[in-house]
Amino acid sequence: MKLISLLSVLLIFFVKNSDAKKDMFNPIATINATTVDKGKFSFARAPLGNLNTTFLASSLNYGLFDRFEIGTAPIFYLSSEHKGNYNLKALVYDGDITKWSFSAGSLIFETEIENNGEIENPDVEMSIVQLAVNIHVPDSLFTVGLSAGRSCGQIDSKNVYVKIYSFRCKDETGFDLQYQYNDDLWITLGQGRNREAGITPYESIVNGYGAAVTLFRKAKLISRPSLGYYVSENGENMFLMTTTFYEN
Repeated sequence: MKLISLLSVLLIFFVKNSDAKKDMFNPIATINATTVDKGKFSFARAPLGNLNTTFLASSLNYGLFDRFEIGTAPIFYLSSEHKGNYNLKALVYDGDITKWSFSAGSLIFETEIENNGEIENPDVEMSIVQLAVNIHVPDSLFTVGLSAGRSCGQIDSKNVYVKIYSFRCKDETGFDLQYQYNDDLWITLGQGRNREAGITPYESIVNGYGAAVTLFRKAKLISRPSLGYYVSENGENMFLMTTTFYEN
C-alpha cells in the first residue's frame, strides 16, 4: 500500500486538469487491447520489450486508422548495430465487456560471428506476436487483462547450420487486475512471466509483480500518465512510465 500511496503522490499535480473517461484499461503485465485514436500518439511498452526492459525502450505509437496503430522504439536508433524496428497492433473485437487485440513486432540488429574461420556480420532478426484481451467486469469497477505472446529470433548467417540452430522461441504471459478508484484515477496490479531483459528470445523466463497508478486528463499534452514499479524474482527492479498525448 505504501507503493500505491507514493505513486498517487507523484501524479497528484495532474488532478486539476483531469476529466473522466470510462471503460479505460491501463496495463502493467499485459497489453491494452484498445488502439490509440486515429491521428493521435502514445508512448507505451513495445511488443518486443517487456516489463524487464527499461521504459526508455518503449514505443512511440501512432493511430494510422481506426482500430489500427503502428510504432517504433526510438532508443534503438542510437545503436550503430541497429537496422530497424517496428510494431503494429489491431483491435480485432471491440465489445462492451471484452476487447481483443493482435500485436506484432520486429527488431533487427547486425552482429559479428566467426564462420569457418572467417568473420561474418549477419543480422539477428527478432519478432513477436501477441494476443491480448481486456475484460470490463459488468456492474463493477474492476477490469481484467490477459495476454500471451511468443518471441522468436534467428541469426541470418550464410552458414545454414548456424541459421537453423540459432532459432529460438520463448513464450510469455501476463495478468492484470485494475480497479477504478474514482472517475479519472485507476490502480493496477500485475503479474507476468517474461524474458529476463525483454530484448532477445535467448533469455530465461522469470516471474515478476508490479503496481501502477494512472490518471486521465482529457485533451491535454500528457493525457494519460501512468507511473508504476515492477519487481522480478531475479532481483531486477524497473520503473514503469507510459502516456498518451492529446487523447480525447
